[in-house]
Amino acid sequence: MVCRLPAEPCWQRAIFAGQAIFGFYTPTLRRTDLIAGQVRLLASLLAKAGETTVSSVLLATDLDGTYVPRASARTTSRGSPSPGP
Repeated sequence: MVCRLPAEPCWQRAIFAGQAIFGFYTPTLRRTDLIAGQVRLLASLLAKAGETTVSSVLLATDLDGTYVPRASARTTSRGSPSPGP
């Protein structure tokens, strides 16, 4: 999905190094007017968690979403602690 933001000063542009999943949109199931609220929710979730600590965000609606934390340097892909130095 390509998202183009208007040039109005009210929009802040930032680079999120993770993945944000907005979902599928159809004229009858999920209309695209949901996207603006999802963008606000994305910004809120990233601000709450800390943008650098988030790996991916799933935005179910404009009010409901969740995120997956980024793996820390001290954990393996299975989530168990890695051996110390």
